[in-house]
Amino acid sequence: MARMNIKRIIKGRLLQPFLLPLALLTLFITGCNRVPMDEEGNPLLHQAAVDGDLAVIDQLLDTGSPVNVRDWCQRTPLMRAAQEGHTDSVKQLLAHGAMVNLHEKGDYTALLLAAARGHDETVAVLVDSGADIDEAEKEHGWTALMLAAKNNQPETVRL
Repeated sequence: MARMNIKRIIKGRLLQPFLLPLALLTLFITGCNRVPMDEEGNPLLHQAAVDGDLAVIDQLLDTGSPVNVRDWCQRTPLMRAAQEGHTDSVKQLLAHGAMVNLHEKGDYTALLLAAARGHDETVAVLVDSGADIDEAEKEHGWTALMLAAKNNQPETVRL
C-alpha cells in the first residue's frame, strides 16, 4: 500500500516504477522542494510578510524561497505585506524581484489591498515601483483611488 502511495503523482496518475526516480529528480531540480511551509501548508514567507519580519524575509529569500510564491487564495508575500502596511517589507520584497502587478483570487493587486486599508507610504512605494494605478478589481470595477475613497482613507486619496 505504501508503495502505491509513493507512485501516486499529480491527479492520481500512476508512474511506472522505472519513471519514479526521474519524476523525483525533476521535482528536486525544478525547485518544488524549496518552498518552506508551516504546519497548515502556508508558505513561511507569507507569515513573515504579514508580521513585517525583515530578518525572516531575508533568511527565507536568501535560502531560495521564491519571492512570488502563492498561497491558497493566490496572494503573494508582497500582497500580504502591502495589505498590512509593512512598507519596509514591501521594499525588501520588491528589491528581491517581487512582481508588483500580480492578481490574487479575488483579482486584487498589492496596490489595491494597500489603498483599501489606507497605507499611504506603502501605496507610494508601490506606485513608484510601477504598480498600475488604473488597475481595477473585476467584481465592482474599483480602482485603488475608488477603494481608498470607499473606505474613508482621505490621505490615500490625495496621493
